[in-house]
Amino acid sequence: MGFSQVVIIGMDHRYSSQGGTNEAQILEGPDVNHFSDQYFEDLEWDTPDLQRLEIYYAKAREIFERDSRTIVDATLNGACEVFPKIDYAEIFQ
Repeated sequence: MGFSQVVIIGMDHRYSSQGGTNEAQILEGPDVNHFSDQYFEDLEWDTPDLQRLEIYYAKAREIFERDSRTIVDATLNGACEVFPKIDYAEIFQ
């Protein structure tokens, strides 16, 4: 699509869940892990594998940087440390 910079907004990179990674579960009640408490409410979902995601994120960063492009993270209080952080307010000035 020709972007020279991709800005990530809203990737908290933390989940409140029990069980192993990639384990199918039914979320009962409100979803505390997403922007809407009804996102996965009463639906089956798989617990995340954050370590594996970080491997893929690092690969994406490497590919972008090799092509003189960047991926930055403007998530407020996000836990992902793979991408350089940028001030959320700075994006919309």
